[in-house]
Amino acid sequence: CLDRGAYVDRISRNNLAPLSIASLMGHVGPARLCIERGANLYRQDDFGRCPDEIAHDNRRLAMAAWLGRIKNQGWTTYLSEPRYELVVLRSLAARGLARRKRADPGKEQLLD
Repeated sequence: CLDRGAYVDRISRNNLAPLSIASLMGHVGPARLCIERGANLYRQDDFGRCPDEIAHDNRRLAMAAWLGRIKNQGWTTYLSEPRYELVVLRSLAARGLARRKRADPGKEQLLD
């Protein structure tokens, strides 16, 4: 829906925005998508809680910490983070400092 122009901060019947729902459920993928599309990190629910506080109150502590860091440091840092890690891994592999390990026949995994 977002690809077709849906409003990322649209409120549900429960008066929650999609980012708040993702925070409530602890779903990082949808939360990240909302943030990438410009969701309001400061939108409050009926109890005056922002998404990070909703996550914390529902014991989604990793989600709460992640959203808190994004609020403090800015979301663009987190959008580029996986790409940066991939560039570093490719660089290490090119220099022979990273290699693949066969876990199961037919499957390959990268070592840390």
